[in-house]
Amino acid sequence: MSIKLIIFDIGNTIFKQEKSDKFEKMQEILNCDISMLKNNFYEIFNKNNKNLKDLTYKLLQSLNINDDKLQTRLLEYLTSLQNRKGKFEFINDNILEIFEYIKKQNIKLILCSNSNVLSKNNDEQLKPYVDDIERTYKIGFLKNENSFYEYFENKYKVSSNEILSIGDDIENDFEIPKSHGWNSILFTENMTGSELLSKIKFIIDKMKSWLLYCN
Repeated sequence: MSIKLIIFDIGNTIFKQEKSDKFEKMQEILNCDISMLKNNFYEIFNKNNKNLKDLTYKLLQSLNINDDKLQTRLLEYLTSLQNRKGKFEFINDNILEIFEYIKKQNIKLILCSNSNVLSKNNDEQLKPYVDDIERTYKIGFLKNENSFYEYFENKYKVSSNEILSIGDDIENDFEIPKSHGWNSILFTENMTGSELLSKIKFIIDKMKSWLLYCN
């Protein structure tokens, strides 16, 4: 056994994620329950790779809102978010060093996030550093779904114990991957890049040692 695939979360793990008040603004437009709005938004936008107009229509239908004017207002607002270039800043100076180390180990490096079409602008800036970027709205599964884990194991032809998940969400990036047999590291707010690299090296070396022992 050895680590063959590392899956990094993106927001607040690779780069700093700006706090967004989009749900408050969407609630102002639609005048609906914000908890239902958030739940339906994630279920629709983070699992579908359709155009923004279709997704907006589907969201309003899920909220039992049939109002063309509200749909137009919401679509205009979401389009402005999609076209906005967010601030791109690595979370610490060691991220590129970590990426370089992973590549030297001949381990495939994938970035993956529970995200939607509104956040795709960062992908072009991240692509030069990694093997691929997977977004849940493209693959159709969220991180808390069994199909998410089957997707990566089948696509990259690896066993569950050959995958390492790294991210800041204790459930989606740490506990749930572990329950599926993946290795996982929880990236915390106060963790330095050097500490994260040490944890990655420890797991990679541990798996290599286990492989040598078995042989």
